[in-house]
Amino acid sequence: MAGLTVRELAERIASKDDSLSTITERIRHWTDEDMLTVIGDKNPGTGKKRLYDPKKALVEALILTIMSEAVGHAVTTPAFIKVFGTARKDEDFALHSAKGPGERFLVVAHDRQRGASIGPEWGENLLPSLAVSKFEAHVVLDLWKVHQRAGVLKDG
Repeated sequence: MAGLTVRELAERIASKDDSLSTITERIRHWTDEDMLTVIGDKNPGTGKKRLYDPKKALVEALILTIMSEAVGHAVTTPAFIKVFGTARKDEDFALHSAKGPGERFLVVAHDRQRGASIGPEWGENLLPSLAVSKFEAHVVLDLWKVHQRAGVLKDG
């Protein structure tokens, strides 16, 4: 399986107004925090390129980028890093695209008392789940749209 370099990954997730160097630094930071799926060694050594899984890391990086855009800064709080790292190992975000928009969501919840939580949710359960949540704030991502942006899905 051919992997993506940090620059190739940055080029795929950057919007036209993004600084490629800023996106590259975010990717490196997220990698150091074990938030992206790499192929082989996370630190391959001098002169060797770190490679990222072309599907998993792309979706993970897009989720982190969209979250950063939603909250206005890079998502790097210790509570979020911990739950995202655990969730991405337990859940394959690349598999949760469902059948179309509004079908499957990724819900990130946070408050000062409880820390952070992250997990997938079906569309029909989204509102009831949010209504009974004990968290103060939620960011909801439509996984179909994330996958479309990643180029994993065709328009349908």
